[in-house]
Amino acid sequence: MKKMKSVFQTTIELLAMTYPLSRANTWYTILNSLIRTAKNMAVILMPALLLNAIGGAKSFRQIFGIVLVYTVLVVTADMTSKSFSLQLTALGYGLNNKAALTVGKKGMKIDFKHWENAPSLEKSREAMISTWIFMGVNDVIFENFFMALASLAVISYIVVRVNPLVFILLLLLVGAGLWFDRKRSVADYALDMERAKEEKKSDYNKRIISDLKYGKEIRLFHASSFFCEKFRESNGRMMAIEKRKQLLTVKYGVLSQAISFLESGLVYFFAIRQFARGLLSVGYFLTFFNAIREFADALATLLQVWLDLSEIDDYYGDYRGFMEIPEEMDTGGRTPGCRDDCSIRFEHVYFRYPGSETDTLKDINLTINPGEKIAFVGENGSGKTTLMKLLMRLYDVSEGAILVNGVNIKEYRYDEYLRLFSPIFQDYQLHAYSVRENIAFLDEGEDARIWELLKENQMVGVIQACPDGLETFVTKLLDENGRDFSGGEKQKLAMVRAQYKNGGIFLLDEPTSAIDPIAEMDFFDRVNTMMKDRMVIFVSHRMASTKFADQIFVLKDGTLAESGNHRDLMKADGVYAEMYQMQASYYSNTGAACR
Repeated sequence: MKKMKSVFQTTIELLAMTYPLSRANTWYTILNSLIRTAKNMAVILMPALLLNAIGGAKSFRQIFGIVLVYTVLVVTADMTSKSFSLQLTALGYGLNNKAALTVGKKGMKIDFKHWENAPSLEKSREAMISTWIFMGVNDVIFENFFMALASLAVISYIVVRVNPLVFILLLLLVGAGLWFDRKRSVADYALDMERAKEEKKSDYNKRIISDLKYGKEIRLFHASSFFCEKFRESNGRMMAIEKRKQLLTVKYGVLSQAISFLESGLVYFFAIRQFARGLLSVGYFLTFFNAIREFADALATLLQVWLDLSEIDDYYGDYRGFMEIPEEMDTGGRTPGCRDDCSIRFEHVYFRYPGSETDTLKDINLTINPGEKIAFVGENGSGKTTLMKLLMRLYDVSEGAILVNGVNIKEYRYDEYLRLFSPIFQDYQLHAYSVRENIAFLDEGEDARIWELLKENQMVGVIQACPDGLETFVTKLLDENGRDFSGGEKQKLAMVRAQYKNGGIFLLDEPTSAIDPIAEMDFFDRVNTMMKDRMVIFVSHRMASTKFADQIFVLKDGTLAESGNHRDLMKADGVYAEMYQMQASYYSNTGAACR
């Protein structure tokens, strides 16, 4: 009873969600079902009409007329149904894509903590696999269910009039067949979920061995055998699952064929028996024969609807489980009033990552004034990047508060608050689309501003040298005329994108980690020039870059160990001075060794 209620609720919810996604798909499915039902009824009733006309000595013209009308109806129904089926193929593809887009949009909206959580990522994958249910529920309800119901109503009348026992026996046989189908469906679902986990590993391994960006390390570390073996292992497990599915199909296929054989034997037995007794005319014999076979199919389809809806309900649980992940960040209703004149305060901030037993940050207190250039420094794991994540509300503080212009950031509308930031991350991503799209995304008509920013970042000559200019694709992945930009050029494009967004606070989370110290100094020179009156907060593991900062915050073991400008911290001869001198000594010794 509980399952029946769940299936009913799922069906109603899915139909309500599917119709707005593709109204055309719903109406084409309904019309196709009506046409096919009408055709099936004509096929069942036509033999009786034709033979009765012949037996009643009707004129040839009348017989020919019946045949002609029947032929026209069947051919027209067939052609229309095939045309609708082609439309439904395209509409179904579009519907599946729209359903997949709902999962993608949800993934881009959910709190960032879920993207650093393996179970949440698995939920996302399962939800994407489940998007077929949108097209599936339309087919099951508007085609299979209504078509089978209409057919069964007409055919049951014909069958019961001949012999009610046939109705009961067929019902039992079809029910047994569907019970086996349900067991197969449940087993299939379990294997699909098992395969999904292995497929994720297989896809990852395939990407590793086929993506050129991994090629250098694989060669230099002689890791090709390792990744090939991992690929073989994951594919081997997938093949084992496929074999289990094949055995399952064979097992239940044999049972299905046995039941189908019994159904056919039952049809032949009763049809011939009634005709031999003289209880059926030739015309009604053919009608009964066709009707009784169609009855089994219609009944099987009708009962199959329950199995299909049960399977859809199972997959809908995966879809809904991901779509109902709460978005806890969007808690406020205020709009930040600042852009160029923001002030930031951390007040007794503590933070612990979900599942961790220790605090990553402990009692952080600091103030950043409008227009200041700020540097966070410290050893790996000291909490620098975590501070940035908290400021951007990728996570919320465990204790304490972060204030922007005196207001707790939780009170701001989340999407409006994020507009304050123009970030460049250490792992910034450029996409395999045009330079313009990488910078402006969907914004249009701002080419003059893009060129201005490219000029500021010394990239005008590079882009002008490309035959397609701003339309040049980044990498050759999607366009053979694309350009593979150098690391420094990519970094400059990332900088242009951050500037184009024009947020009031620039966040630079180790964006220079992949370039040499000289290029890094040039980068921060340009940042200081271009962001003269803007707040800039950066994280860097190279101490020399902190000379540009108005304030330097030194983190150690999750606490704020020191703060001040470069000169003051060097005089204090504390943690910062020790780190700076160690790096300076390293570069000095490296230079001497090279000489």
